Amino acid sequence: MKQYVLLFFLISCSGFIALLFCTKQYIWILPSLLCLLPFLGGKFLVQHADDIPSYLSKIGYVRPPKSEAYPLDVAQEIQGAITDLLQQRSDVNCIVMPESSYPFPLNEDQDMIDLWCDNALPDDVSLLIGAHRREQHALHNCVYLLNQGRIVNFYDKRHMMPFVEKVPSLWNIFTCFYTLFLQKNREFSPGNRPNVLFTLSNNVTFVPRICSELFFDTTGNRDHIIQKDIPMLLVVNDSWFLGEYMRNLICLYAKLKAIEEGREILYVGHYHALWINRTGNSIFL
Repeated sequence: MKQYVLLFFLISCSGFIALLFCTKQYIWILPSLLCLLPFLGGKFLVQHADDIPSYLSKIGYVRPPKSEAYPLDVAQEIQGAITDLLQQRSDVNCIVMPESSYPFPLNEDQDMIDLWCDNALPDDVSLLIGAHRREQHALHNCVYLLNQGRIVNFYDKRHMMPFVEKVPSLWNIFTCFYTLFLQKNREFSPGNRPNVLFTLSNNVTFVPRICSELFFDTTGNRDHIIQKDIPMLLVVNDSWFLGEYMRNLICLYAKLKAIEEGREILYVGHYHALWINRTGNSIFL
């Protein structure tokens, strides 16, 4: 409702200014200034300091490995990165990694989970990692919550990015398009588990979302019934973009969504992770 009131003042101000120039009557100056007050007033209002949640100091960020050829190589790089992080920050109780950090079906690779938990992850440290999940013949883009050597919870992406994760049915009849866009990769299937929540050992809860679900999801998959005080965990694969310009645009859009939905967002990309509050301000992890 507030945005419509501000829009009314903005349109009215434009109209009064137009009347001022058309009629040359200075009587229109006063209503123009009155309509600008809601916008000019913010300049002089006291800005309250952002409250940084205490759980942020316990969260660590690990960038995904550069190697994607072999599962064991990727898993070993992740193990080394986790070990390095925990040596530098012994107070961490949760580690976050972005979308497709382990680009293989993790639910079929218990040995890799054991590798991380036996050699790097203590029992009191959780790992939130983007990976794939295979269920019968379907392949899902997934984010996992791991703890104590097991998969505690998972969330399958429900919105598929056209021509990247799935070729639309209209185009799928042409084999050349399927080969062109997906090459040798299998297309993903949408998940069917709504309202998934990740609860960590310190009772911090997140709403998991994956990449394009924040930007292009118009089917209600964000499940607005979830309380606004539950922060969103957004894992993103921004490695598609070589330049910083597009990656910065994605971050800016995430900030816009945080303001629009009134929800804190923990943004986890391939190059950095940041916490965004309800007013769009952010700090890097």
